[in-house]
Amino acid sequence: MLIAAPFMQAEEVHVDLAKIPAWNNAARDEIKACDIDGNIIANQIQEINDRKIKVNSDGKAFMFKITR
Repeated sequence: MLIAAPFMQAEEVHVDLAKIPAWNNAARDEIKACDIDGNIIANQIQEINDRKIKVNSDGKAFMFKITR
């Protein structure tokens, strides 16, 4: 899953995975913050709670790649 990141300041974004069937049995995810060229500038592994995840944006990432 790819999320564009039009955040200009630090924000916490919540993503509900309930409508994405491919994520039914996922227990955790990896979130990679990328710059405009796709280079990874930060990453985080987190547990999925109640089919929801949160993405912490510092305002520097251009996009986020989320994988199982």
